[in-house]
Amino acid sequence: VDFGEGDRKAGQISVEAASASGGTLEVWIDDLEGNGTQIATLTIESTGSNSTWKDFEAAIDQLEGQHDLF
Repeated sequence: VDFGEGDRKAGQISVEAASASGGTLEVWIDDLEGNGTQIATLTIESTGSNSTWKDFEAAIDQLEGQHDLF
Protein backbone atom coordinates (compact mmCIF):
# COMPACT_ATOMS: atom_id res chain seq x y z
CA VAL A 1 0.00 0.00 0.00
CA ASP A 2 1.31 3.47 -0.85
CA PHE A 3 0.68 5.76 2.13
CA GLY A 4 1.82 8.87 0.25
CA GLU A 5 4.57 11.40 0.92
CA GLY A 6 4.98 14.92 2.25
CA ASP A 7 1.65 16.71 2.68
CA ARG A 8 -0.20 13.73 1.19
CA LYS A 9 0.50 11.17 3.96
CA ALA A 10 -2.29 8.92 5.23
CA GLY A 11 -3.68 9.83 8.65
CA GLN A 12 -6.45 7.26 9.03
CA ILE A 13 -7.44 3.79 7.92
CA SER A 14 -10.92 2.72 6.87
CA VAL A 15 -12.25 -0.83 6.52
CA GLU A 16 -15.61 -2.28 5.64
CA ALA A 17 -16.62 -5.29 7.76
CA ALA A 18 -19.61 -7.48 8.55
CA SER A 19 -19.90 -9.29 11.89
CA ALA A 20 -22.81 -10.80 13.77
CA SER A 21 -20.94 -10.63 17.08
CA GLY A 22 -18.31 -7.90 16.69
CA GLY A 23 -14.61 -8.14 17.43
CA THR A 24 -11.25 -6.47 17.03
CA LEU A 25 -9.12 -5.97 13.92
CA GLU A 26 -5.38 -5.33 14.27
CA VAL A 27 -3.63 -3.62 11.36
CA TRP A 28 0.11 -4.23 10.89
CA ILE A 29 2.68 -3.03 8.35
CA ASP A 30 5.82 -4.61 6.92
CA ASP A 31 5.88 -8.00 8.71
CA LEU A 32 3.82 -10.33 10.91
CA GLU A 33 6.78 -12.38 12.16
CA GLY A 34 8.03 -10.00 14.86
CA ASN A 35 9.57 -7.20 12.81
CA GLY A 36 6.36 -5.42 11.82
CA THR A 37 4.61 -2.48 13.41
CA GLN A 38 1.01 -2.43 14.59
CA ILE A 39 -0.47 0.82 13.29
CA ALA A 40 -4.09 0.50 14.41
CA THR A 41 -6.64 -1.52 16.33
CA LEU A 42 -10.22 -1.16 15.17
CA THR A 43 -13.16 -2.19 17.31
CA ILE A 44 -15.64 -3.87 14.98
CA GLU A 45 -19.13 -3.50 16.41
CA SER A 46 -21.84 -6.01 15.61
CA THR A 47 -23.47 -5.13 12.31
CA GLY A 48 -26.40 -7.45 13.01
CA SER A 49 -25.34 -10.23 10.64
CA ASN A 50 -22.42 -11.55 8.62
CA SER A 51 -23.99 -10.11 5.47
CA THR A 52 -24.62 -6.55 6.74
CA TRP A 53 -21.56 -4.40 6.08
CA LYS A 54 -20.49 -1.19 7.83
CA ASP A 55 -17.47 1.16 7.59
CA PHE A 56 -15.07 1.42 10.53
CA GLU A 57 -12.23 3.96 10.84
CA ALA A 58 -9.21 4.56 13.06
CA ALA A 59 -6.60 7.30 13.17
CA ILE A 60 -3.02 6.27 12.42
CA ASP A 61 0.29 8.06 12.83
CA GLN A 62 1.03 9.64 9.50
CA LEU A 63 2.94 7.05 7.51
CA GLU A 64 4.64 7.64 4.23
CA GLY A 65 5.99 5.47 1.48
CA GLN A 66 5.07 1.93 0.49
CA HIS A 67 4.44 -0.80 3.06
CA ASP A 68 3.02 -4.31 3.09
CA LEU A 69 -0.26 -4.26 5.00
CA PHE A 70 -1.51 -7.14 7.18
